[in-house]
Amino acid sequence: MNIEEMSKKIEALGIVPVVKLDDAEDAVPLAKALIAGGMSAEQAKSLSNARLFGGVNGNFGTGVTGMVQNSGNWEDTKGIAETYLNNMGALYTEDHWGEHVEGVFKAALVNTDTVVQSRSSNSWGPLSLDHVYEFTGGLSLAARHVTGKDPGAYFNDLRTPGRPKVQEAGEAAMVEARSTVLNPKYINDIFLQVSLIMLIGLAAKNAILIVEYAKAKFNEGLSLRDAAIEGARLRVRPVIMTAFAFLMGVIPLIFATGSNAVARNVMGLGLFGGMLIATLIGIFAYPALFVWIGKMGKYEQKRTAKQQEMTNSEHHE
Repeated sequence: MNIEEMSKKIEALGIVPVVKLDDAEDAVPLAKALIAGGMSAEQAKSLSNARLFGGVNGNFGTGVTGMVQNSGNWEDTKGIAETYLNNMGALYTEDHWGEHVEGVFKAALVNTDTVVQSRSSNSWGPLSLDHVYEFTGGLSLAARHVTGKDPGAYFNDLRTPGRPKVQEAGEAAMVEARSTVLNPKYINDIFLQVSLIMLIGLAAKNAILIVEYAKAKFNEGLSLRDAAIEGARLRVRPVIMTAFAFLMGVIPLIFATGSNAVARNVMGLGLFGGMLIATLIGIFAYPALFVWIGKMGKYEQKRTAKQQEMTNSEHHE
């Protein structure tokens, strides 16, 4: 459902849309600002009741996200504010639906002192959703650009049915921070899981080094046991060298200090201990698994049967 369809449904219910309210107290400052910007008095009066603004040409994005992510390319937040004003300045009134009239959105923000965003889901928070800094942050910068002062930022917390509350943005951010980025259990769980994923890849690589050579020796005619021992003997040096280099590389993480040191310490300890154990056990476990799986799959019997079949075929020829 687009905005126009929603507006018609609201009117059908007998609810007067905000854009039709004749609030002289708010309309006069807006009209004065438009006239000061060079607009005719008649046009300024017709646009002075505009209250609903959105993306130009029905666009959803503000253009702010990319600028924030490339913060090294700008030094003044004025550019972000102007981008927001330009991309989110389309009017949605009865006479100007989706049109972008220069200066109207900016004039509508003249007396803005508060920015509010609704929050009805537990799946995101002020720190974890980019739309918060894109829309709420972008609008706050735009208001500061127009008024010269920072507006207050709040969340309408609607997550608990029947118990709505208003939460200051800083308070909402700290609530999420205490349960995530400042929570040692959260940090330990996340970064330890990342370490385990990395260890799985490294352990698999070491197993491939040994099993690949053992398989080649088995194909040459050695038994499963002899092939596994030969593969382990010839590949143990590169496995240990790789593990040793990796262990030396993660030591700085274990003793890291400063900002986010806990995350690096957890990851370093997980990688060091996991790699050490995986290497010491793997040197013996990989060849043993090769032999066990080979026995389960009856590889030696299948090889003998295949050789016998080839011999019989040659005799018939």
